[in-house]
This record gives sequence, C-alpha cells and structure tokens, in this order.
Amino acid sequence: MDDALCLHESDYAFLNKKDQLDVPVDVKNAYEKLNTPEFRKYARKMSWLSQCLDFGEAFYGAFDKDVLRKMFNVRKGFHISEEELERLCNELAYTK
Repeated sequence: MDDALCLHESDYAFLNKKDQLDVPVDVKNAYEKLNTPEFRKYARKMSWLSQCLDFGEAFYGAFDKDVLRKMFNVRKGFHISEEELERLCNELAYTK
C-alpha cells in the first residue's frame, strides 16, 4: 500500500472508478526500458545507503564517512570504496 500511495502521489499511477490503481502505458513502457540489471543493482545500493544513513542518524546523530562505509560494507554482498560512497552520497542528495 505504501508503494501504491507513493506512485499515486508522484502522479505515476491513478485511481480508477473502481478505486484500483492504474499505471498509464507510457509510464509502464518507460519503466520497462529503465528496469535493467544495472539499474536494479544501482537501486539496491542506493536503498541500502539510504537505510545506513537513516540508522546512523538515529543511532549516532552525527558520524563520519568511515563509519558510514563500515555500516554499508556489513551487508553480505555489498562493498563500497570511499570514492563510490562519496559519489553515491552526492547522487542521493539530489533525490531528497
């Protein structure tokens, strides 16, 4: 439901007369072009980074990038260099 509400609030989907969520064909087609293995990998990294930042803020309040990098690298299958972490943090700043 949270995902559906987010799609609706972002105008990517609309409620029809039966209160069902409809996704316009152009949105569906654009998503299918975007939804590559590379994009899914990038999205997983960004999602995990966002979760690490949220946890760090709640647990530490303020923390440096070395702590963030250690948190990020704890998850199995995830490893990030200092340079990539900095790049992703800069990209994440544009989405918030």
